[in-house]
This record gives sequence, C-alpha cells and structure tokens, in this order.
Amino acid sequence: MTDYFAAVARFDAEIAEAKGAEQAFKALQTLTQEIVGAKLFTFMSVDMANELSRRLYTSDAANYPTSGTKPLHYDHWFDTVHKARNISSPIRLRRLPRCSRIIR
Repeated sequence: MTDYFAAVARFDAEIAEAKGAEQAFKALQTLTQEIVGAKLFTFMSVDMANELSRRLYTSDAANYPTSGTKPLHYDHWFDTVHKARNISSPIRLRRLPRCSRIIR
C-alpha cells in the first residue's frame, strides 16, 4: 500500500531542491508514479493564440519526444481539458486551476 504522506513529503523535498523545469517535472513524475502508477508521464503546453501544442516533458523521449509542436485537435478531450478544465484520473482529481500556465 502506498504511503501517500511519505510520497508527498519526498515530492516536497525534491521540488524544493529542483534546479529548473526538468528536475521539477521529474519530481512530479515520481510522485504520480507512486500514487497513481503511471506508465507514461508527459506534460504538455498549449499555445491557444497559434493553435499549437508542445510536449514539455516526457518519461519516454524515444517514443514521445519533446521537440516540435503540433496543431491543436478540437474534440471532446480538448473541450474537457481546456474548456471545462476537468481531467479524468483513477483518483478523481478536482478541477484544474484557471491559469494559462501552471509552471513558468
């Protein structure tokens, strides 16, 4: 059984020591894998003005590289995540905060 308090405490320590986005994303990846059990962890950004998305971090760079951009694909997933700011997960997370960028 996962010790959630210990996992969050480790994340807190790692994020406090992080020197840049790569280390911060790695800390978040580790926390996610411990609590949810993610096999793949990616973090995307969206440029609404230019209708482009970009992968900022990935746990599998060979299959999901962080280079380049791709056009936005408007569908149910887009509406759920970007308009309603809701995500689906096994642990039922709350609504995402209304901000254009979570990590700067």
